[in-house]
Amino acid sequence: MSLISDAGLPNGVAIVFANDITRIRWEGNACACIQELMQVKGCVLLKPVLDLTSLEAVLQSVQRCFG
Repeated sequence: MSLISDAGLPNGVAIVFANDITRIRWEGNACACIQELMQVKGCVLLKPVLDLTSLEAVLQSVQRCFG
Protein backbone atom coordinates (compact mmCIF):
# COMPACT_ATOMS: atom_id res chain seq x y z
CA MET A 1 0.00 0.00 0.00
CA SER A 2 1.13 3.55 -0.64
CA LEU A 3 1.89 5.62 2.43
CA ILE A 4 0.97 9.29 2.68
CA SER A 5 2.36 11.71 5.25
CA ASP A 6 0.18 13.95 7.41
CA ALA A 7 1.11 16.73 5.00
CA GLY A 8 -0.46 14.84 2.08
CA LEU A 9 2.86 13.92 0.45
CA PRO A 10 4.08 10.49 -0.69
CA ASN A 11 5.85 8.64 2.13
CA GLY A 12 6.87 5.29 0.62
CA VAL A 13 5.12 1.96 0.58
CA ALA A 14 4.22 -0.67 3.16
CA ILE A 15 3.77 -4.38 2.64
CA VAL A 16 1.69 -6.22 5.22
CA PHE A 17 0.40 -9.74 5.65
CA ALA A 18 -3.39 -9.77 5.16
CA ASN A 19 -3.78 -11.82 8.35
CA ASP A 20 -2.18 -8.99 10.35
CA ILE A 21 -4.85 -6.46 9.34
CA THR A 22 -7.38 -6.06 12.13
CA ARG A 23 -9.20 -2.93 10.97
CA ILE A 24 -9.27 -0.42 8.13
CA ARG A 25 -10.23 3.20 8.54
CA TRP A 26 -12.18 4.31 5.43
CA GLU A 27 -13.69 7.59 6.57
CA GLY A 28 -13.22 10.30 9.14
CA ASN A 29 -11.93 13.83 9.47
CA ALA A 30 -8.26 12.84 9.36
CA CYS A 31 -8.72 10.77 6.19
CA ALA A 32 -10.74 13.53 4.52
CA CYS A 33 -8.13 16.17 5.39
CA ILE A 34 -5.26 14.09 4.08
CA GLN A 35 -7.22 13.38 0.88
CA GLU A 36 -7.74 17.11 0.34
CA LEU A 37 -4.04 17.82 0.98
CA MET A 38 -3.11 15.15 -1.55
CA GLN A 39 -5.31 16.81 -4.18
CA VAL A 40 -3.97 20.30 -3.46
CA LYS A 41 -0.35 19.11 -3.62
CA GLY A 42 -0.91 16.88 -6.66
CA CYS A 43 0.21 13.77 -4.80
CA VAL A 44 0.17 10.61 -6.93
CA LEU A 45 0.06 7.23 -5.19
CA LEU A 46 2.91 4.85 -5.89
CA LYS A 47 1.89 1.72 -7.76
CA PRO A 48 5.01 -0.42 -7.94
CA VAL A 49 4.77 -3.87 -9.48
CA LEU A 50 5.77 -6.24 -6.69
CA ASP A 51 6.04 -10.02 -6.72
CA LEU A 52 4.10 -11.17 -3.65
CA THR A 53 4.62 -14.91 -4.07
CA SER A 54 7.09 -15.18 -1.18
CA LEU A 55 8.85 -12.96 1.35
CA GLU A 56 12.10 -13.25 -0.60
CA ALA A 57 10.33 -12.27 -3.85
CA VAL A 58 8.79 -9.24 -2.11
CA LEU A 59 12.18 -8.08 -0.85
CA GLN A 60 13.74 -8.51 -4.29
CA SER A 61 10.89 -6.58 -5.92
CA VAL A 62 11.19 -3.72 -3.45
CA GLN A 63 14.95 -3.60 -4.01
CA ARG A 64 14.45 -3.42 -7.80
CA CYS A 65 11.80 -0.68 -7.53
CA PHE A 66 13.32 1.51 -4.84
CA GLY A 67 16.96 0.51 -4.44
